[in-house]
Amino acid sequence: MPPLTVDDLQFFLRTPGLLDHLLEQHIDDGGGYCKACPGPQSGRHRWPCQIRGIAEQAEKLRDTALQDNTG
Repeated sequence: MPPLTVDDLQFFLRTPGLLDHLLEQHIDDGGGYCKACPGPQSGRHRWPCQIRGIAEQAEKLRDTALQDNTG
């Protein structure tokens, strides 16, 4: 998965709570599949799903930006 751009990060941060919501919803169902992502025919997508990976990248960038602004 390619790294997030500044535009990608801004998209997540423009909507308050979006990033946290994605991280809360896209979790392992205990069997190695994402609870929030329905699969095409066989059930669910493997976890971590693509949305979870993107949200984690955005979270790291957000946290780094906050540290840079406070430290």
